[in-house]
Amino acid sequence: FIYLSMTNIIYIHGFASSGNSEKASLLKKEFPEDRVISPTLSPDPKQAIKQLHQIVSRNENVIVIGTSLGGFYATYIACVYDVPAFIINPSLEPYISIKKLLKTHNGKRLGTDEPYDFKEEYLDDLKNIYDNIHITDKDGYNLHFYISSDDELLTFEKLDALFPRKVHKKVFDKSGHRFSRFKEIFPDIHVVLDRLNQL
Repeated sequence: FIYLSMTNIIYIHGFASSGNSEKASLLKKEFPEDRVISPTLSPDPKQAIKQLHQIVSRNENVIVIGTSLGGFYATYIACVYDVPAFIINPSLEPYISIKKLLKTHNGKRLGTDEPYDFKEEYLDDLKNIYDNIHITDKDGYNLHFYISSDDELLTFEKLDALFPRKVHKKVFDKSGHRFSRFKEIFPDIHVVLDRLNQL
C-alpha cells in the first residue's frame, strides 16, 4: 500500500501495558513495521500526553489506535490534532474506572517485572484531560469506536451522549475487555489510510 509511505500508525496501549503488547505486534504484522509507532507510555498522564504530543509533532500524517486507557488518550489526540482514531473498549472516564483498578494492581506492567507506579494523584490529571477532550472536541468525524458487549471491566452506556457525531460504533460479542477480535477492525483501518492517500 503506497499510503504507508506517508502515514504512520500510532498504537496507544492501555493501563499497565507497554509498547510491546500483542496488539502492537499484530499491527506490525499487518502493516509495514517501520510505520507502526508503539511507545511505552509513562503511568503519569501528563508525561504520557507529552510523549504522544512529541510523536505526533514529529510525524506529518498519522492515525491513532488506542485500547482502554489508550483509547482515552487516542480520543484526546484525535480531537486536538484532528486525526483519525480507532478507539477500542475505551475508558471513557478513566479517573473513575482506574480508581477501582488501583485496589488490585500489583504495581507492575502486565506480564513483566517492570514497575508501573500509578499514583492516586494521577486521577486528577486524567480528569483534567477528560475536561479538555470536550473543550477541544471537533465534529467527531474522525472517531471510530469498537466495543465489546462482554467487556468485563468497562461499560459504554455514556459513549453515544459523549460522542454523538462519531463516525461509527461497532459492537462485538465474545471479545472481552482484551478485544480478542482486534484483527477484524483492520479492513476499516485500511479504508481510512487509503482515503488519506487520496487527499
